[in-house]
Amino acid sequence: MKRIVGLFFASLLLASCGTFSNIGPKFTFLVTSASQDDLVSVSVPGLETVNRLSTGLQVVGIDVQIKNNSDKPLTVRWADSSIEYKGKSHVVFLAGTFYSDAGKPMPDGHIRPGKRATAGVVPADNVPAAAATAYGSNQGSFDPIYSQDITCHVSIKLGDESRVYVIRILVEGADQPQSPGPTPSILP
Repeated sequence: MKRIVGLFFASLLLASCGTFSNIGPKFTFLVTSASQDDLVSVSVPGLETVNRLSTGLQVVGIDVQIKNNSDKPLTVRWADSSIEYKGKSHVVFLAGTFYSDAGKPMPDGHIRPGKRATAGVVPADNVPAAAATAYGSNQGSFDPIYSQDITCHVSIKLGDESRVYVIRILVEGADQPQSPGPTPSILP
């Protein structure tokens, strides 16, 4: 009996913790750029989400994948990039950096010819800046993006040419808090 009660509380504790994943609400995206070529491919393979027992699945950011199809070096200028929703522009925060770096210019990303890279992009002002812990270890305190319409401007330097790619993401049902998911059962 003690094991069943212990399992129940352990399951409840784990279910209430936030976890990031690429599984989330349905979404569509459109990428536009003044450059009318295929030297750079930009896509959104998934959304950064958090799933809490109390609030359910919530979008906190986007995953941006960039592929360098050219024979030139490519630099992603994250400090010159932004994420926007509900009429407000936000500085980007990248997965893999420290919370204490939120609001500071993010380092440039470099992609060699023929290679690709994916970055988790979160609005910097939605990051808990009090702790200097790495992204992912205190997942429950990220503020969600309550918007169905998210735009990300990604600044790229390809060789000597500067480009801006505009990604517009439409998320189903992200306007309001989601209802909690089903409570996990410990009984067979």
